[in-house]
Amino acid sequence: MGKMRFPTDFGTTWIEKGSGTLPTTDELENNDLCREKALEKLKSAKIKTDLWTESEFDKTLNSYYSQFSEKNFYENGEYLAWFQGKDFAKTIGLFLNEFPMNDYY
Repeated sequence: MGKMRFPTDFGTTWIEKGSGTLPTTDELENNDLCREKALEKLKSAKIKTDLWTESEFDKTLNSYYSQFSEKNFYENGEYLAWFQGKDFAKTIGLFLNEFPMNDYY
């Protein structure tokens, strides 16, 4: 699912200078332009999400399954590149009741 997230993040600003910049009075008062720019962003995001068919998702999912099932994935520590630290900490906490979560971070 993470692989889908970033390519489909279409942002919410259409102002030329980008996020963190206040719109000009002209931009604020131009409802048609605002609507047009928003629809462009939606269209762009839809095109990106339409690429994710069930078969494309299954292909991607199977590639992860095959990586995770390889012997080297765990034995050589390759899994460390795939999971976030919080995931490790929570798992350790399941096995060690008094695991110092704050010290871990």
